[in-house]
Amino acid sequence: MAMNRRWLYGDGRMFFILFILVFLLWGVFSVHAAQPIKLGSSLCISSERYQSLCKDMKLGAMLFFREINDSGGIRGSEIQFLVKDDGYRADKALVNVKELVLKDGVIGLVATGGTSVSLAVATWLKGRGIPLVAPLTGAEVVYKVNPSGVFTLLPFYSSEVQTLVERAVKDGAKVLGVVYPKSPYGWSCALAVKRVLKRFRGVMARWVGLAKGETLNLKDVARLASSNALLLFYTPSDLLTKLEIMGKFPPLYASQYSLAEKRWRALDKDGRGSFKLVVSRLLPIPREELPVTVRLREALARYYPDKKVNNAILQGYLAAMVVVEGLKRGRSFTPQGLIQGLESIRDLDLGLPEKISYSSTDHVGLEKVYLYLCGEEGYQKLLP
Repeated sequence: MAMNRRWLYGDGRMFFILFILVFLLWGVFSVHAAQPIKLGSSLCISSERYQSLCKDMKLGAMLFFREINDSGGIRGSEIQFLVKDDGYRADKALVNVKELVLKDGVIGLVATGGTSVSLAVATWLKGRGIPLVAPLTGAEVVYKVNPSGVFTLLPFYSSEVQTLVERAVKDGAKVLGVVYPKSPYGWSCALAVKRVLKRFRGVMARWVGLAKGETLNLKDVARLASSNALLLFYTPSDLLTKLEIMGKFPPLYASQYSLAEKRWRALDKDGRGSFKLVVSRLLPIPREELPVTVRLREALARYYPDKKVNNAILQGYLAAMVVVEGLKRGRSFTPQGLIQGLESIRDLDLGLPEKISYSSTDHVGLEKVYLYLCGEEGYQKLLP
């Protein structure tokens, strides 16, 4: 016993060895904790049609990540957000995502842009254990193709369609002219209209589908002009002017990405006054009274004082809020840890009228769709 005590305490070698081991282990764990958390996205930064939208979405996400990093990161680790340009091409997006996952080592994809891109990404990720959080689309097929790996933020387009149809019917429409693009987005909207109309006896639809670059013919314009109301999921540039020339002003019920509001605001004052325009939004229009808008406005003033709050920046900001909450709750900064953290979210208050929840069997986020009545000077009144 005396020899053992002398070896342990008198000689001090064991204490020294233990000290060195603890020091080395502390160093290993400190280096590990300091490793960045890598997240990625593929967005249509160079697409002429979607460039501004995607740049603002990217800015919104990066803004929130920057706030988190400047406050010390998550458990000492900073977030790296790697964004690659796909030009709104699904094939290019797949090249980007494969590089992000297999080469860059991202643990999750955030806010991929558009229906066709997000569908391709979600399909490739299926079975790979890498989550796709808050794809920038409301197409239900993106979720259905990979329900264990996709966590939605936006309501489904089917919910948007249902809200628009119900409002048009409530306002007295019996014959709906439906204009949609011949695209994954347009076809999903058209199918949703057919499903909803089964609930309303005596309400019929007249369909006009247009391919990219295709213009309305006179026959289609006449069919739309004789409808009680128009459901617009795409608005040809000349539709409203042709209806105005004919003296026909059916009320317009338009989806967020239909371009209807842009076409409506291009009319003169008399034209705008003749058409009633109701537009849907998958997120509420940023307003002073929303807590998330106040927070976002303060963050922009601090980091990007030349930028003003808009819907795209808000969307990116919310997507980042959701993924950060998942990272905070997860046991590790791995794909599995992120999924586990996201699935533990219950009634998360994002500063919106609706809270968000996920579970191991339900990765569907927000469900409420908002309707606004367009007015002069950009005023939009939220409909009950």
